[in-house]
Amino acid sequence: MAPSQTPCRRPSPCVGDKRPTPSGCSPAPRVAGNAGAAGCPAELPVYIHVYDVSNESYIQQLNALFAHKSAPFRLGGVFHAGVEIAGREWTYGHTVAAGTGVTWREPRTDPQHHYRETVNIGSTRLSVRDVGALLEKLTSEYQGNSYSLLGKNCCHFAEEFCQRLGVGSLPPWVHRLSRMADSVGKVSQSLEKHLTVVCPASESGAQAPHAHQALPISDSGAQAPCEKRKVSKEAKVNPEDKENMAANSSERRVGPSGKKLGSTRDKAWVLL
Repeated sequence: MAPSQTPCRRPSPCVGDKRPTPSGCSPAPRVAGNAGAAGCPAELPVYIHVYDVSNESYIQQLNALFAHKSAPFRLGGVFHAGVEIAGREWTYGHTVAAGTGVTWREPRTDPQHHYRETVNIGSTRLSVRDVGALLEKLTSEYQGNSYSLLGKNCCHFAEEFCQRLGVGSLPPWVHRLSRMADSVGKVSQSLEKHLTVVCPASESGAQAPHAHQALPISDSGAQAPCEKRKVSKEAKVNPEDKENMAANSSERRVGPSGKKLGSTRDKAWVLL
């Protein structure tokens, strides 16, 4: 009797590049692959293609300085990453219009970036069909208009893709600097929110300090301090007090000789 073999999972009714849906079969991201022995899917190797961001020479020099290929330790750099599986390289990028930002191309051929090197990150035990289902989810989750240079970029997509494939994380140096910058940005936002809570703006409606001392503005746009003082003084004096003040003032202006005091000297004598 021939030895028993572990049976492969039976294919779904929709074959090829179709997947079952409640209304029938719909197209799904297509992944090429070869079947292993006895029709079982073979393990698929996964590669990370690393690029220098853009084609600018100074970016290449910067990356060569901080992440030289022959260096025992690579600090990091400004890199773009794509994940190759089953002969196609999958990447994530920004789009203006709504829709997925996940695309694929021939490996190592991204025209917007300078190809640097390839890292063999391992092999996935997922079948070709499972990889297609995974890519279908990722294309929905990674919308092009939600791209963020620090919070959600190509390296974040490549990291999550590899994690779900079961092959681990990207080499740390590929996205170390971007993650550090993202962490600094999050700390800054958290600190700003904390300071806002500790020192909130006044919500009681009270005037700000010294606001009551603000001077009125005249029609011409110039401040009129004397006008405000005059109005305030008159508003505080009762009519009866005005008459008494006027009488007292008239009496004080008469000197000992019965003459009115007109000079400053005479007025000073009365005050003494």
